[in-house]
Amino acid sequence: MKKYTLFHALYGASLGAAQRSYVIKSSVNSNEVLDGFVSFSIEFSSFPDFAALYNAPLPYALNGTRAIKALLAEHCPELVETNETYGYLGPLFAGVNNRLKEAAAWAAGINADKSIKLFSTYNYISGSTSPGVTLQGTLMNHTTTKRSVDAHITEYNKIKSVDPSVPPLIFGEANSLYNQGKPGLSNSFGAALWSSILTSTTAASASNASTCTWAPTTAVDDSRVMGTRALYYGNIAVAAMMGNLVRQPVSIVEIPLADSERKAAYAAYTNSGETLVRFMVINLNAYNTTVDGAGQVPLPDPAVRQPAVEYRFTVPDAAPAVRTGPDEKMRVVKIQRLLTNGSDAITGITWDGWSYNYELAGGKPATLGNVTVGETVEVCEDGNVNVTVPWSSAALLDFSGCDDHEGDSGGDGDVLKDRENEMVGWD
Repeated sequence: MKKYTLFHALYGASLGAAQRSYVIKSSVNSNEVLDGFVSFSIEFSSFPDFAALYNAPLPYALNGTRAIKALLAEHCPELVETNETYGYLGPLFAGVNNRLKEAAAWAAGINADKSIKLFSTYNYISGSTSPGVTLQGTLMNHTTTKRSVDAHITEYNKIKSVDPSVPPLIFGEANSLYNQGKPGLSNSFGAALWSSILTSTTAASASNASTCTWAPTTAVDDSRVMGTRALYYGNIAVAAMMGNLVRQPVSIVEIPLADSERKAAYAAYTNSGETLVRFMVINLNAYNTTVDGAGQVPLPDPAVRQPAVEYRFTVPDAAPAVRTGPDEKMRVVKIQRLLTNGSDAITGITWDGWSYNYELAGGKPATLGNVTVGETVEVCEDGNVNVTVPWSSAALLDFSGCDDHEGDSGGDGDVLKDRENEMVGWD
């Protein structure tokens, strides 16, 4: 039997009494579903800071999870034999400014049973109907996104001061704009650039929401068209930046830039921060040349597209990133670009020259004749590389080495494309 890791989320399973029986019944009925999985986590409690529980005694918050464990012990005992096969995501607070605070809940003993495996919280940059929401000012704004994330880090550090054993923080539900996003913003290429800023997040969306990464079907009323959305490409860029974490864990470090509001840069290090393997620059300046989000043809060459910003990076001699090209004296670095015709585009997007549009090859990787695949840049004699990053685009410099000068990423590229095919899974 194949073994998998499962994070089983029950959205809407709040601490309110009305849904308790549903949660417990669902947990028991999940026995057959969970068969063959080596670990799982139930999300028990959605937005507890919205519920009127401020004066409820502590056992109220623990009775539900204890009841679930008791029923699992009765019906699927193998799932509660160890802490490796039993636990929860939680408690998914809706925000950091509501009356019930995360640190207060932790101090009161919400994790007294040590059953919370991942501290999950909720984060959106803004709302779809919030006043003043724009692509440039809200999503394509590194300062705004960083401020939104930092607020959760501050709260998490307060919890750590109360309980140093608090589990790792994740965004269990996160996306650009709550209330299913806003067409023209959440489904645009600008949102894909925004998503590239977040390096580890679980995006939440309905299949017909503007915030979804792809739509598996076309709605009867054509309100949802089957296809790959812009955010999907942002996810691919993030996956490329992180690399194969099973084979080579990385640490991500933000690199401060002068214009931090409309530009962002991140470095990926291995060997406990000793070795630089990848570097990503995201140019968040809005550049709109599209027609109804459809883009222009042909796609401008990145080297001549205007406006743009040129960066110079120093490549360490010891970095495995330094590769030998066809000329053995030439050192080159691979560049992968997240690119399209404008920040408001909803199609015509490519990552490293590859498109995953459903219309081209059923969602499978397809190359576009006017976009470079496997771009490289020569390392100058002084050890520097010059890279031009157009407005409304991102560039990833890969220093991790490569067996082939023609752009293969040392084996990871083919694996990534296979995984992308499985993720889309068009029928």
